[in-house]
Amino acid sequence: VCVQDDNLLTAKLTVDETFLAEWNTAGQYVCPLDTATLDDGLHVLTLEAVDKAGNTAKHAITVTVDNTSPTAEIQSPPNGSYLHGTVLIKLHAEDPNFDRMELKIGEEIHVWEIKDQTFVWDTNGYSDGTYNITLTVFDKAGNKAESTITVMVDNAVPIMGDVSWTPTEPKENETVKVFVAIVEDGSGIKNVMLWFRRLGEGWQSMPMILENGNWTCTIPGYDENAIITFYVECFDKAGNSAKTPENYYIVKAAGEGVIAPSAEVFPLYWLVLIILVIFTILASTAYYIRKRKRASATTNYFAITSL
Repeated sequence: VCVQDDNLLTAKLTVDETFLAEWNTAGQYVCPLDTATLDDGLHVLTLEAVDKAGNTAKHAITVTVDNTSPTAEIQSPPNGSYLHGTVLIKLHAEDPNFDRMELKIGEEIHVWEIKDQTFVWDTNGYSDGTYNITLTVFDKAGNKAESTITVMVDNAVPIMGDVSWTPTEPKENETVKVFVAIVEDGSGIKNVMLWFRRLGEGWQSMPMILENGNWTCTIPGYDENAIITFYVECFDKAGNSAKTPENYYIVKAAGEGVIAPSAEVFPLYWLVLIILVIFTILASTAYYIRKRKRASATTNYFAITSL
């Protein structure tokens, strides 16, 4: 405060008519005011001076006491979220004497002088990884408040392996087990779905489960000649998705692939009969040759004896 009068008698400073300080010489003075003893809100500071001649002067000002910190709130996304693509960051500040708020992502800072703000964050311009998002709110009294969340940016889609299934040529009413390997090094796999349908009908889906390093699911059996198409779709925790190309198989008849007897197949008993005939002919021929040799030997013997 400042009091000027060559004949100053006294000068008194009050707050809401409560005494703070008093001086009896002219000059500039500093008076500490402990606002913690006052309620938040409007208060009147009054300086009143009287000189020795009885003249008076008064000067009053209104001040606002604010010892309450603002409210800083990041309404979305939630703390610990996995994010990809374009994200809306909803911000809210609350303070009767609001001044401004600042949003910090990495090294970037954005400032607004309004209490509610939605910031559009394009995460495609950032590397995959973990980020702190901090909202700082300031009021006109110099109080401030902060709110920080940690999020993970993941813009990489899962890597889908080749799909395999067994049996590859199922028979009528035979189930088919589908396998696929998936690599997801970012936010992690949220869920994997197997989509399948009989050609000409609507798509059906079933969740796949992780089994020995592969995601698996079983397609129910269908009737003969049914054409079944299917593919696998994977979502990670950040919302990225990938799917395999469509595959298909045709359901075979239950007995297809087994050779069944028919009239065109050579009868077994005819084969046995032919073998017996051939054996008989060979045996008869051998017997005849052996008999001829014996007869020839006897004739030669008689010829030698006669001589």
